[in-house]
Amino acid sequence: MILSSISLFLNSLTLLTKAADLNSKVAVLPISEKELKTSENQKNNSNGERLFGLERFPANIDENLNVRVLLNDVVYKVYIQQGNKQEIRYDYKTFTAKFKDNTVEFGSDAAFFEVILEAFGTIDALKYNLKKTNKVQIKKKGSALEVILKLPLEEYLSVVVGSEIPSSWPIEALKAQAVTARTYLLNQLEFSADSDYDVASSVADQRFNGTEKISERSVSAVKSTKNQVIIDKYGLLAKVFYSSSHGGFISSPEFTWKIAAKHYLISKPAYPEDGPFNSWQRKFSQDELNDLVGISFFNIEEILPVASDYLLISKDAKKTKLLIGEELRHKLSLPSSSFTPHKDGDKWIFAGRGFGHGIGMSQYGAKAMANNASNYAEIIGFYYPQTRIISL
Repeated sequence: MILSSISLFLNSLTLLTKAADLNSKVAVLPISEKELKTSENQKNNSNGERLFGLERFPANIDENLNVRVLLNDVVYKVYIQQGNKQEIRYDYKTFTAKFKDNTVEFGSDAAFFEVILEAFGTIDALKYNLKKTNKVQIKKKGSALEVILKLPLEEYLSVVVGSEIPSSWPIEALKAQAVTARTYLLNQLEFSADSDYDVASSVADQRFNGTEKISERSVSAVKSTKNQVIIDKYGLLAKVFYSSSHGGFISSPEFTWKIAAKHYLISKPAYPEDGPFNSWQRKFSQDELNDLVGISFFNIEEILPVASDYLLISKDAKKTKLLIGEELRHKLSLPSSSFTPHKDGDKWIFAGRGFGHGIGMSQYGAKAMANNASNYAEIIGFYYPQTRIISL
């Protein structure tokens, strides 16, 4: 067993070396201001037909496209309040409103209203301050409720930008976030036609913390990049990802998630960042590690890195378990999958860098680039090489 483990380790190192060589040959081509200005003319061909397979989206998408946001997927009670007055209550045991086909949709005449979601019996677990023009749909799902907000894309993006990064950050970083978030959303719409919603409000998709997150600067970032999306070198909508901090190195979906990597999602050194997660450390006892990883039949004595995976080895080397790094990260609730584990006495110490999956754009990296006079197109060009920004 240990010989096969060593063989697996060596083979993985060979693959990792080959992948690194391949990635090092990919040219990083930031988008120039001239290219950005001319990209508007490239969305139509000589016959006036839309290119890039984007014809499924309406023109002027920020104003003409609506988004359905799942506010929370495990909700048992929903309270609708205006100020201190509770106007409507939906409860999975006693519905005070009449449902049609298990669904109710309503609006509010107040300047704003507050949706309070009660999940797992915790009152006021989640709150969303919404505008009077917002529409909320509540659908009964077994013993729970599905709460979906419907709003224009421009308003959705203004909330996302303010939820994902502080509005006080450089405006070029906010613009880069707006274009990337818009591109991510359009990709999700490709798969959500038969679903009740398009995106979740959590990090499962993009953070959406209510319209109180809308600021003048987040609105400005969205409006100044109106209708702009990222396309790849083939003219297709780029499948973009982003996370908070890369901690010195950009990862690839091939290593992190074991899926084929796009030409613009490559492994390479990250832009230097100045953030709270440049380095971090987490400690676990032997029992904690065993319980969290889900291994009760042997004590983990060694954790051997195998490319982006980890080989967990028992003391007598008769039992092993291979875990993907991202899987081990989630089991241990680590900030990122960029870490090095080692044993110190009776404690396991995981020392790492970054926050999130580390693929695509780093938000703290975008902030650093903007502070160093890079514009949003250059930021996007660095994190998604050989891509282009166009206006729909």
